[in-house]
Amino acid sequence: MPSYDLNTIRAMCENLSVFKELWCGNSLGNRYIPLTPEEIVQYLEQGENFLLLKIGIAPEHFDAWREWRGLNGDALCAAKTKRGTFCKCRTGSHRDFDDWLAAHRDEYCAIHGGDPQ
Repeated sequence: MPSYDLNTIRAMCENLSVFKELWCGNSLGNRYIPLTPEEIVQYLEQGENFLLLKIGIAPEHFDAWREWRGLNGDALCAAKTKRGTFCKCRTGSHRDFDDWLAAHRDEYCAIHGGDPQ
């Protein structure tokens, strides 16, 4: 793993505002995450996991957050098919992460007895 010189990063932050915040976004919205020079080093070392912690996502939800992002907030049905795989129908779309976490694979689509809306 490369080592990062904190003094160099501090100097870069003083001269280049682009290094002071990181953009994190998808179709559900964008956000700028302000970072200190020390946090930039942590981000460079830990990658996306550092950002997830910074925005309040618990480590046990990292994989779920990535799935939420990949599904654009669309919760999927909890029913299983005759083949034993999950139904691919959506039960709601563009939910924020907390709502998605509660609904994903826990609610049913209209075909499987859920709300027909």
